[in-house]
Amino acid sequence: MRDFIAKNVFFRLFIALAAGIASFGWFGWSAIVFFAIVIVAVGLSLFYLFTKNRLQSDVVFGVAVMLLIFSFGYLLGYDFYSNIPKNIADGKAGFFEVELSRYPIEKQKSVLVYADLLQYSDSTAASRINDKVVLYLQKDSRAKSLQSGDRLLIYTSIVLPSPKGNPDEFDYREHLLRKGICGTGYVDSSSWKLIDSNKNFSIIRLAQHSRMRLLDILKSMNITGDEFAVISALTLGYTDAISPELSESFSATGASHVLSVSGLHVGVIYVMLGFLLAFLDKKEYTKRIKWILIIITLWFYAFITGLSPSVCRAVFMFSVFALSKVFDRPSSIYNNIFLSAFVLLIINPMWLFNVGFQLSYSALLSIIYFQPKIEKWFTFDNRPLRYVWTITSLSIAAQIGAAPLCIYYFHRFPNYFLLSNFVGVPFAGIIIYIDVALFAFYKIPFINDIVSFLLIWCTRAMNFLLNTIEHFPFATLQSWISPLQLISIYVSIISLGFLSYKVKFKYITVLLVSCIAFFGIEIFNKISNIDSNELVVFNDNKCDAINILNNGDNKLITNDIQASKQLTDNFWLHGNRPTPTYIGLDTRLGINTFEFDGKSFVVVSSDSIYRYKANYKLVVDYLIITGGVYASHNLLRHYFHPSNIILAASVSRKNQRLFRRIAEERNISCYSVAHRGAFRLPAKGNS
Repeated sequence: MRDFIAKNVFFRLFIALAAGIASFGWFGWSAIVFFAIVIVAVGLSLFYLFTKNRLQSDVVFGVAVMLLIFSFGYLLGYDFYSNIPKNIADGKAGFFEVELSRYPIEKQKSVLVYADLLQYSDSTAASRINDKVVLYLQKDSRAKSLQSGDRLLIYTSIVLPSPKGNPDEFDYREHLLRKGICGTGYVDSSSWKLIDSNKNFSIIRLAQHSRMRLLDILKSMNITGDEFAVISALTLGYTDAISPELSESFSATGASHVLSVSGLHVGVIYVMLGFLLAFLDKKEYTKRIKWILIIITLWFYAFITGLSPSVCRAVFMFSVFALSKVFDRPSSIYNNIFLSAFVLLIINPMWLFNVGFQLSYSALLSIIYFQPKIEKWFTFDNRPLRYVWTITSLSIAAQIGAAPLCIYYFHRFPNYFLLSNFVGVPFAGIIIYIDVALFAFYKIPFINDIVSFLLIWCTRAMNFLLNTIEHFPFATLQSWISPLQLISIYVSIISLGFLSYKVKFKYITVLLVSCIAFFGIEIFNKISNIDSNELVVFNDNKCDAINILNNGDNKLITNDIQASKQLTDNFWLHGNRPTPTYIGLDTRLGINTFEFDGKSFVVVSSDSIYRYKANYKLVVDYLIITGGVYASHNLLRHYFHPSNIILAASVSRKNQRLFRRIAEERNISCYSVAHRGAFRLPAKGNS
């Protein structure tokens, strides 16, 4: 370990930079903390200058540098966040001039565009702004025909989405902020017009235009549907055509990396170029030309994929490897990897929190270290068997590094990942090669038909095989791990890595401690959730979901089982809770009743209740009102006498206002899920 740290200077620098960025991301900004670290670093630097003990001074200097890099990372995170306005024009509607930074993406009910804000104006003033937004345009032919660089004048309000407060739900607001996006807005067809198009040269727009031209070539060869989605994603990094069903199929089988242009695809091209240009290895100067050509070709590939961040990261990483060959300065491959990661985080510190960034580097490091060791487990004289075992060892090594992150973020593990990679990896390489041939020969009749035919059927074969694997019994293992468990897993993996190199007692000790920590946390979580009774009214404007967890019993009152399952799955998985009993909202009488923690609850879900004459008012602790009920004084005048009212997110804005006013007039506490987030009521005695 000591030798590794000493030889790989950028490993140390990367760890310090990443720790600084992560500290800001987790704990936020504190000027006192920042300046305290800087002062300590400066103090250690001064000590280094005046101390006479060489060994001691080197250690002190190293610590000082690490603290300075840490504070630099901390400052990078602060600078990134501080430059993102959190509330454009105070959320008020106004006129915005925007410029599209990408080609539009057609969704089911709208057209999504990424845009740069240029100017805001209202009835009182106008101001220049420079920020990124996501806009949803009403779907029509005008919206679908827009191009990157088009300038629009729109009338809307731009706000950051508020956290819904649903337990264990994906934080979309934080996701947008980490991408540098300051808000979203919806624009109907009558509220925007095309005013100009930016004709100035832009390498990004040129790259996007080039990719769209290549996509048009695929369409011209009658490549459509899932085949077009897979080919365009696999070769050009265009993922907008992928359906949720197709994405789920690849994800469930552990082959989602095939659809995301990253290290795998760049690696395939890197190896292919190395093979094709091998004839240049005969002389030293031609060898350098070879690596320069490889670098140029890799960046050309990044260009035709639209210069997306994921591709640029992978190309930059392989370019670092190639540059070491150009200058004939062999260095540690690990040092090159961490150098690329270090530079990329300086460019954009928020990439540290990007799942793709984390998966790319964890898988790559794992492959480099573990794959050669795994491959030595078995030796085969037969070439096909040797090839199969190479792919197997590669897949195992990649999963060692990537699986913990996949479980942490996606809460599942593909049990047949080896089989999926036997299908996905070879087919991915074949499809890339055939697609390159199609782009080369698409203007030549007959040949282009043959090539496109081969491309379509190779893609169909891969999709069919992966879809078959998805439906195998026990295809996925669902699990939930905490951040501490994730850390303990990686500590175990690193310990195993060192043990495979040299057996030492300290590595065994670290491995045992990390394993005990993992299972200890798991046992603690299970014990703590045994008696975790809670009522949750989830925040979703399209689906009503009321979850009652009581003494190991899990009940869900809902109007949409499938939608509510997607909404609540992570919550149940996190708490190791059983599969719920689904109870449909009563539409005949319009009410559901139940008790929780000694309190009475009534869910009113339909206007049907107004059809019946009530002889007396029902006294109830909590009255939950859903979107199926129109606001009326009669609900509280004739039917119910509640202590508390909960308005589900499905209740319209108009009815929300009316119900809140009625509750205020009667001095009744009213909780709006849409405004305040999911309603959570733990049972008495719960921590």
